[in-house]
Amino acid sequence: MLTSHHLNRLARSAAGGAAVALLLAGCGQPAQTPKVTSVKSSAQKATTTASAPPAAPTSLQLKADSWLSYGHFLIESRFGQNDYDGRGHEGTVTLFHPAYGEIDLDAKNLLPGDDVTYQRYASSGPVDNPYIAGIFEVRVPSHDLEPEATVVYLAQIDPKTKKISKKAEVGRYGDGQQAPSIGLLAGTTGDVVAWGTGDTATGYDFAASKQAWSRPGRLDNATFGTGGAVLDIPSTTRAGGVGCPHQAIIDLATGADIFDADTFAMKTNDKYCGSLRQTVFSAVGLVALIYNPENKAGAEYYHPAAAYDFVHRRNLVIGPSTEFADERSPLVGVVPESRDSANAFEVRDSLTGDLVYAMPRDKAAALNFRVRSLFNKQLFVETTDEKLVVDATNGSTISRGWQSMPVAVADSWVLYSDGKFVKQ
Repeated sequence: MLTSHHLNRLARSAAGGAAVALLLAGCGQPAQTPKVTSVKSSAQKATTTASAPPAAPTSLQLKADSWLSYGHFLIESRFGQNDYDGRGHEGTVTLFHPAYGEIDLDAKNLLPGDDVTYQRYASSGPVDNPYIAGIFEVRVPSHDLEPEATVVYLAQIDPKTKKISKKAEVGRYGDGQQAPSIGLLAGTTGDVVAWGTGDTATGYDFAASKQAWSRPGRLDNATFGTGGAVLDIPSTTRAGGVGCPHQAIIDLATGADIFDADTFAMKTNDKYCGSLRQTVFSAVGLVALIYNPENKAGAEYYHPAAAYDFVHRRNLVIGPSTEFADERSPLVGVVPESRDSANAFEVRDSLTGDLVYAMPRDKAAALNFRVRSLFNKQLFVETTDEKLVVDATNGSTISRGWQSMPVAVADSWVLYSDGKFVKQ
């Protein structure tokens, strides 16, 4: 159900049990000693401060074309908004959860009276007890001959009360210090939240009320839900005058390495390094694509040469032209690049690369065959005269005349293009 537009975004992002991120090495700020303050809540749990969701209906009607996937939540679609979970969302945001309805997040309401100069939010926590992670920069004015300072707070926000339930001071910069920019906030499916400030990446454990890990590097691009990260380390190895970085996959819950890769050895073009990029197929886990760059008119274009599932530790054969990924199965939809291919569209098993179903090129042309969505092993197809729901495993027709198709997912809930939000 993810289109090539979504996959292109995700291929530039990262993603089991935690979120994923791109971690670029560099000089880091000294680790800050967190100071923790709790905000009392009658609905707090021992290991997470968000309220358990109340009973919810199984079908809701939302405004069509207004919401997108955002971890446990939907996020309101706005022009120019960073509407995927790649870096968390900077600035005010409106989320939706079937148990809690609309959730408007704005630092002026969450931290009344504070001079908040920066705010960012991300989905976090387990499915049965989600919360919203928030990070804030607050300006403390000069007083008593003390110069102004910038304080960085990390917070858990209860989606039921829409208020901060726990807050930790994770950075303080005064005496003329320049606060490093916050590049990313990444939630996990547990109590750890990761963020990047300048050239330091850090994880904080809200259950333990302490820093979980910290390491040098610039944290960039995360996708909620599956648990890894790319660590990019400068290397002296060079190819054609271009420095080839050493790259590794890390776990954002612990900060530990999972896998490392030599991008010099990965290259297939003598003038360019190989590169790891990440995309997420939810039913499979974290997938890292090994890309090979090509220079066109001074710009680099990356084409996937191979793929590897770092969650299940196995090779994937999904092809360089994957257009659709199924949120509920390992199936992917592939449009072969070569005009010499006998097929115009293929369904493959992303774990094995096996061909599951194919639409021949000549038949597709005669039908004006177009795939609009792939979800739960079903293809939503348009032809010259029909709209069909087709079994993606064998091509048999399941139903005719569909009026809406899956466009977003939030845990067990599916949003359709007509705005219907259904638990299924």
